[in-house]
Amino acid sequence: MKKIQLLIKNIYFFFEFIIALALIKKEAKQEKYKKKVLITPLRGLDNTWIDYLLAIKFSKSYNITVVMMHPSTLPFNEAEKYGKISTKLMLRWYEMKFFLLIILLKIKGVYIIVINKKKFFNNLKEIDIDDINIIENTKDEFLRRYFGDRNYKENDLYLKIKKDVNNVFENMYSLLNNQIKDIDLLWTSHAIYEWGLAYRLASKYKKCIAVWGRNIYNTHLISTSDGPLQIKKPKGYLYKKYKLDLDRRLHGQEIDQPTIFDKGLDGRLDEFFEKNKNIVLLTPNCIWDGDISDRDTIFDDLYDWVQYTLDLSKINNDFAVIVRFHPAEATLWKNRPGLWKMFEENILSDNQLLIPPESKISTIELAKKSNKVIFYSGILSLECLHLNITPYCVSNSFYKHVNGIYKIKTKNEYNDLLKFDSVKNLENLGDISYNDLFCYGLEIIGKNKDLRSNPKFGAYSKQTEIEKYFLELLKNDK
Repeated sequence: MKKIQLLIKNIYFFFEFIIALALIKKEAKQEKYKKKVLITPLRGLDNTWIDYLLAIKFSKSYNITVVMMHPSTLPFNEAEKYGKISTKLMLRWYEMKFFLLIILLKIKGVYIIVINKKKFFNNLKEIDIDDINIIENTKDEFLRRYFGDRNYKENDLYLKIKKDVNNVFENMYSLLNNQIKDIDLLWTSHAIYEWGLAYRLASKYKKCIAVWGRNIYNTHLISTSDGPLQIKKPKGYLYKKYKLDLDRRLHGQEIDQPTIFDKGLDGRLDEFFEKNKNIVLLTPNCIWDGDISDRDTIFDDLYDWVQYTLDLSKINNDFAVIVRFHPAEATLWKNRPGLWKMFEENILSDNQLLIPPESKISTIELAKKSNKVIFYSGILSLECLHLNITPYCVSNSFYKHVNGIYKIKTKNEYNDLLKFDSVKNLENLGDISYNDLFCYGLEIIGKNKDLRSNPKFGAYSKQTEIEKYFLELLKNDK
């Protein structure tokens, strides 16, 4: 059934793209100086095609380069988990779409860069140490996410794919570095994932960057920004300010919360709260989708943070620990590596409690009853502020900038936080209020409430709104 659904989904997106292509209106007036735009679309029309439409529509007005990955190139295809026969079938389908897209883009005068895994660049020793670090960090990010484990080098599969991974990212660097030095805009929807290298290089050269995608915290918005995940105040007349409806989230009424709410706490938790004092709640992200290397500070990753806290609590009765594993590990990312799987066999002491992803226990109720709430990254921090609960951040998450959130900078500060009610010298100098974070976006007209990383452009108005923002960015000086 999953194989059939995947194929239907792909065919649906392809024909949706064809229909949208037919609706393209006359492009903008051609400028004397043609600004340079680099677009990095998600592969294969699986989730988004607005990037291709923008390239086609504005190809005469701007010098547009589209970076594409051959379907068989890493990162791995979603089809891999459906078996060898269906994988081959899906790859053939991707190959056909890839071939047709290239023809169409070339006809329109779009310059195309194709990333592959064939080694042709062997010059890394000649580049500076900063760029070597950018390449290595990007490779590490991909492998860490793919395996769901910082120790991926111990996995037998790593030895099989190591060469291909190295070639892909080194080739990407060699093809993009000089391009990015000269662009006016980088347009990307997946900056921290497969196009992380392009994003990091553009950041290094201080280029204008638009990271666009669905804002999952308000399902009626498509968000665009000049930084990752809408953390900077947006530019342009198109923006309207929206207040994040935290009350809806606190009652489990948003579409990303279908499995995590139940009435109160169960008997086991009531007993745990009665027996223990100074209870610390840890709320880790999904290790596959949220364990971002750039967030690490005093801990190496999510696993290191949780394991360190559990180890310390076993030899110290000054505090008790509850770890609420992310519900998406049982739903959205259930077929991916999970943090829970690394801990489910743990033998626990009386002051430790692990809550598995599939549990419907309310994380909000846990936060209300716990003495301290500690997070790596996540909207729970904003929900806590809304409830006058102080959240503590142990990572380089962008949430650390929010007023009211305390940043833990050292292991000693963290140890003191676990053991005592107050800790000296914690930094709380945030310059973005929680009502401002995730509060900007482009209003999308239509009834579709199940937006993914792209809008399904059933209404042409949605498409034109993003086109207007694209033009607005290029009208502004860098």
